[in-house]
Amino acid sequence: MQRYLAAVLLSGAAAFVPSRPCMSQAADCTYDRCALRFQYRLFSSQLVQGREANPVAISGIFRSRVRLLETASDSVRYHYETFRRNRQIGGGFDLAGLTALLVAGAVYAADTYKNGDAARGLLVVGLSLEFVGGIHDARAANSMERAIWHYNRLLPR
Repeated sequence: MQRYLAAVLLSGAAAFVPSRPCMSQAADCTYDRCALRFQYRLFSSQLVQGREANPVAISGIFRSRVRLLETASDSVRYHYETFRRNRQIGGGFDLAGLTALLVAGAVYAADTYKNGDAARGLLVVGLSLEFVGGIHDARAANSMERAIWHYNRLLPR
């Protein structure tokens, strides 16, 4: 009975707490001026904002901070934090896989007949690490797209 009474009192008190909209965008920030999108180049991509395509962030193996998304609404931050976590994990696996592949090439080049099995083993390990890194990279890209969608959805038209 006491839990029920406490729940009723807390929900009644919550009704009187003033609320404000949770939007990080400025009031004059329209969709045309502030919408986020990716701009792709030959070997890289960058996150740009608005019709003028002002750079917001450049993507890289570990560069994944976007200040606009860090201060946005809860749904944007949730997907953004998921992106950051998967990007860090994916970047670590990619780096470890690349290292294993380079070491496999060096071991194979040193002496093919003696080190062939070790080089093939390192090759399998490197490719496996790259595969796992690719899975996390795909999850990160999906989460970033969702964060951008939620961010753009909150902008006034």
